Amino acid sequence: MSIGPIEGDNNNRKNTWMAFTNIDSQQTYFKILYLGATGAGKTENLQAIRRATYLHGEVPPIVSPFFFEFLPLRLDPVENFFLHVHLFTCSPLAVRDSTVQETLYRGVDGIVFIMDSRLSAVEDTLNIYESFELQAPQLGISLQEIPCVIQYNKRDDATALPLDVLQKELNPHGYPHFEASALHHRGVKETLTGITKQLFLRVKA
Repeated sequence: MSIGPIEGDNNNRKNTWMAFTNIDSQQTYFKILYLGATGAGKTENLQAIRRATYLHGEVPPIVSPFFFEFLPLRLDPVENFFLHVHLFTCSPLAVRDSTVQETLYRGVDGIVFIMDSRLSAVEDTLNIYESFELQAPQLGISLQEIPCVIQYNKRDDATALPLDVLQKELNPHGYPHFEASALHHRGVKETLTGITKQLFLRVKA
C-alpha cells in the first residue's frame, strides 16, 4: 500500500463513531489514534509514515500541539474508494485534561496500541493499557466493537521479551499484532495497513 499526502478538504467529515463515506465522490475518511506509554514509539511511527510520503513529492507536516500529534494522509484507492486517514498520537499527559482527551477520542474509528517490547517498559505499558480500558466506556468507546491492533515495537532491542510472553501479558483480547522497529521503519507500514484493512472491511459490512 503506497502512502501519499491527503488532498482536498474534509468538509464532509462528520463527528460520528463510524468512518464517514461519501458515495458520490468515492471518498472514505478514517480517524486512527495511536496510543502507548511515553517512549513506546508513537512519534517514530508517524515520522516513518511521513518519510514514506517523499515517494509522492509533497510531504504533509506532522502537527504537534502539546498533547498530541496529527498527520493527514491519503492511501491508495481500495475498490475504487480513496482512503483519507487522519493519524493522531495521544500523549499520556492528555489523559489528565478531560477536554483534550474528549477531543482526541471524539469520532475515532480505530486504535493502534504501540507497546514497547522491552522488559523495563512492561509496567508502564500495562498501566496505560489498563487506564484506557477503564476510561473507554466513559468516552463512548466499546473495545469489543472498535477495530484495534497492537504493535510490539523495539523488537530489535537486546532486552525485548519473546513474542509469546508479550502476547500472554499484553494482548488478552487477541487483537491482531505486528512486530516492529519503528525507528528503523520496520513493521510500521504493516501496522497501518492492518488497521486500515479492518476499518475498510467494517465500512463494507
